[in-house]
Amino acid sequence: MIIFLIVILARANIYLNKSLLLAGLYSAILLFVKLGFSLKTLNYPSLLISIVLSFGVAAGLFTLLNRFQDTIITWLVILSTGIVLLTYLAP
Repeated sequence: MIIFLIVILARANIYLNKSLLLAGLYSAILLFVKLGFSLKTLNYPSLLISIVLSFGVAAGLFTLLNRFQDTIITWLVILSTGIVLLTYLAP
């Protein structure tokens, strides 16, 4: 689900050109998913750190994708690297 969400937001970034908005949307969705699945065994400081790191990586990813949207090979390499980073950052 996370991979599908990142790809959809990356495609939306091409049309909207609002990297921070989409990174915030990604972080909010990730927060609600994490709150929904682990409500009883939730460690709030680690959740906050995870969401902030995810926001930073997603903002960097979407900004780089905005900058390199003209070359498809570079765009795909950046997207696949970002997917790997965000998938392992937010298990």
